[in-house]
Amino acid sequence: MGLRDWWNGFMNANTAQKDALMDGAAGLFQYPNQAIFPTGDFLDMVKGGYNKNAIVYACIRAKVNAFNEARFQVVNDNGGDVVENHHITELIQNPNPFTGEYAFWDNIITSLDLAGIAYIMKSRNSERGDVEMLWNLRPDTIKPVTSDKTFISHYEQRVGGSSRDISVDDMITIKYNNPENPFIGQPPLNAALMDIGTDNEASEFKKVVLQNRGSSPAVIVSTKQKMTPEMRDKFVSDWQRKFSGSNRGRPVLVEMGAMDIQTISLNMRDLMIADLTDISEARICGALGVPPIIAGANVGLRNATYSNADAFDKYFYQRTIIPLQNLVDDSLNSDLIIEMDSQVRGAFDNSKVTSLASVRQKEFDNSDKAYNSGWMTRNEARNRVGLVEVGDGDTFKESQPAPLPMKSKPQMEMQYKLSAGAEGVGLLDEAIGRRASAEKHLDRLEKWAKKEFKRESREMMALFNDVTGHKDLSLFEMSQFDNGLNDLQKRWSQSI
Repeated sequence: MGLRDWWNGFMNANTAQKDALMDGAAGLFQYPNQAIFPTGDFLDMVKGGYNKNAIVYACIRAKVNAFNEARFQVVNDNGGDVVENHHITELIQNPNPFTGEYAFWDNIITSLDLAGIAYIMKSRNSERGDVEMLWNLRPDTIKPVTSDKTFISHYEQRVGGSSRDISVDDMITIKYNNPENPFIGQPPLNAALMDIGTDNEASEFKKVVLQNRGSSPAVIVSTKQKMTPEMRDKFVSDWQRKFSGSNRGRPVLVEMGAMDIQTISLNMRDLMIADLTDISEARICGALGVPPIIAGANVGLRNATYSNADAFDKYFYQRTIIPLQNLVDDSLNSDLIIEMDSQVRGAFDNSKVTSLASVRQKEFDNSDKAYNSGWMTRNEARNRVGLVEVGDGDTFKESQPAPLPMKSKPQMEMQYKLSAGAEGVGLLDEAIGRRASAEKHLDRLEKWAKKEFKRESREMMALFNDVTGHKDLSLFEMSQFDNGLNDLQKRWSQSI
């Protein structure tokens, strides 16, 4: 009997029967009276989301792992060339004695997803004032102190019962935009609070039902024999002792007379609430920018194949990780790197990211085609695929003219087909005739082409005058235009 049947029976029962129904259903509702949903508070996000919800945890870990595939590098601000062994690169690789580069990015991504903002404090040399170390700070311990003149005057950090002020110059902030409060960030999980709570409650509900009833469902036992309250209490106690705890599922029952047993709680089939959890998990993944297949959500795994898994890997990196890289390196450039070296900037190197291998191959094929077609120099093609320039690479490759189609050959052979028994002189005359016919044909084609080129030039000039409003060109401009047309005519003639 399902929950709806139990409710209908309850509404139609008398008082004694209702008491029995409620006694039998006591274990069904042994979970909090109200659903508990996380708030936007950082610690609540950690406890109710990251620590409790498997999808939230999986999504954030997927972002952290993917983010760490790319290497942070320092490049020249003008040319974009990589600066090897720069002291800023070394600082990012070893921010402080207790944190490595992976943990540094891990703290930033996790703080952004749970709080909407990440704080990094600069630690300076006491004598020179140079930045020596970087420290990730817990976002819920930092409060920006606003100012009418400078937007933010300083930051206040509270840990336990103590507090300290941190200068704006000593703080790096990376945050998601918050349209309601520009001083703090907007955690992406705020948009999925109801879905996180729903997913948590669905898991909690299944846990409680299994914990309270196991494989033995809640039942109503009706007997024809009148039972005193003491007899009923003893029967319930014996029943719970035999069918709960370590005895759950034990198929032992001694009949004490005529009795009727009705199941009122949910069985395992009733607990299959996949549609509800699928919707919640898909929305959580959407809020965090992680495809469900990558997070291991059931809604994604049901449709997973090797081919679409690779496609979603690329989609995830291009749509989520690269924009996240842009957000991070923009903040580092403005709050840290420009102070340490104004001639360089930070950027992420995605050239060895596994999920972008097909993108790099396509870029290589396009650059190779552009170079071989004469649209791009060798060095331009090499730059597009991340290769260094070569000394003789600033010239275009000359394209080879396409061979003429030989459509007329069968016609000429048919026109001058030798008759049977022709003499040698006749053969020579036939050959001369075919050559003369071919030359005549080519002469007509050349005249037509020149006429066509002139017509196109006139049309081009007319179009040019229409576009420029019949503005007179200088002699120099006209000469350049005429020379350009002549060059085009020669190139077209060679192609034909």
